[in-house]
Amino acid sequence: MLSLSTRTVQRCREEGIESAFAVQAAVIPALREAYTLSRLRHYVRDLCVSAPTGSGKTLAYVLPIVEKLSQRTVVRLRALVVVPTRDLVVQVKETFERVSKGTGLRVGAVMGAVSLAKEQQHIVSNQDIELCGGSSNVDILVCTPGRLVDHLNMTQNFTLQHLEFLIQKLLFSATLTRDPTRIASLHLVRPLYISVESPPAPQDAGLSAMETETMAVALDVGSGETKYSMPAGLTEYFQVCNPSIKPMLVLHLLYHLNITSALCFTKSLEAAHRLYQLVGIFDKHYNRGRDDVTTTRRVGHNSGSSDDVTVVAEYSSDLSQQERNSILRQFRNGRIRLLICSDVIARGLDLDCVQAVVNYDAPMHMDKYVHRVGRTARAGRKGTAYTLVEKQEARFFKAMVKKHGHYKRMTQLKVKPSFISDLNEAYKATMQDMHRLYSVLPNE
Repeated sequence: MLSLSTRTVQRCREEGIESAFAVQAAVIPALREAYTLSRLRHYVRDLCVSAPTGSGKTLAYVLPIVEKLSQRTVVRLRALVVVPTRDLVVQVKETFERVSKGTGLRVGAVMGAVSLAKEQQHIVSNQDIELCGGSSNVDILVCTPGRLVDHLNMTQNFTLQHLEFLIQKLLFSATLTRDPTRIASLHLVRPLYISVESPPAPQDAGLSAMETETMAVALDVGSGETKYSMPAGLTEYFQVCNPSIKPMLVLHLLYHLNITSALCFTKSLEAAHRLYQLVGIFDKHYNRGRDDVTTTRRVGHNSGSSDDVTVVAEYSSDLSQQERNSILRQFRNGRIRLLICSDVIARGLDLDCVQAVVNYDAPMHMDKYVHRVGRTARAGRKGTAYTLVEKQEARFFKAMVKKHGHYKRMTQLKVKPSFISDLNEAYKATMQDMHRLYSVLPNE
């Protein structure tokens, strides 16, 4: 039983949360017990959680933290969440704010998006004189590692001495290692490993008698193997091909299979930008005669009409935080069919609208593959992943997925040239435009 308060359960329902997933059913009681033991000055165990992307890991720690800290009377920094990217900071902060609505808890974020001085004013209430107990404007802080170090070194009265919860993204992951030597390097206290696996039967999570789709198993760290957790609703395909045919296969997915709300991952920002340009130019040739503009880099250029759907957009660190937030908002609203990006977005962002993932450049490490394809089939939904494997990479890629017992889950595709022959004319014109475009650019 989760044994959440009536207020917390009601808040969940107001946010449309009617069922608890297995990771929440396992983690929430463990965190509640740990909190109780800590108040009694007993030593507690650190938690390591391995669960598929989209399985509800964020709520698994947000709910018990908000429930416990809502009883506080004095504002002190009592919960710290450390995540690897700015986008994930924004997402986790928003989750805390939604769940804590009406409690009076203050949630802050520091990630380097604004100056250090502005962040200091936001998180510390008094910087004039040094106070032995510190001074805080927030109860909960979400941050990136580098910015946390900056404030520890340069922000007077910023202190962790009142901390009751420390959440690190690397300990709540779909790719968490079970290697005891690697976990030992984190200097955890008797780490307890919670792994979410595919179920033999549904489990009662205890939140209004709601069912879960996976089963949580708690065990001590022992095996040296890294075990990867994959969404149950994920269907995976891969195609071995020549590098020159990869753009055509992406166009095949767009114009023949009509995929929508898809994330496409490339190996670099440059590769993402070139593919973005190619798809945009192709769409204009393929739909020549149409008056509407179907591609944009900064989605705010669209008219705002509900019928105005962008076929492709680009998401990268070259964009400002405001532009990136705008693009993600448009993507969530179904206004973008294909969002091309590098791996920065693969780390933890909760985009529940993703119907398909396209690995334009095949990942060479299993953890990267897991984080990419885990952007779809989230929270019990179904999703599809397509990986384009160049011929010279095929042996390594197959060996990688076989090593981790994953090969049997995948289906190899063979798209014949005749299937995409109707795209040839527009593609030829596109490549001519691309050649002219890059021939006038300065040497890189």
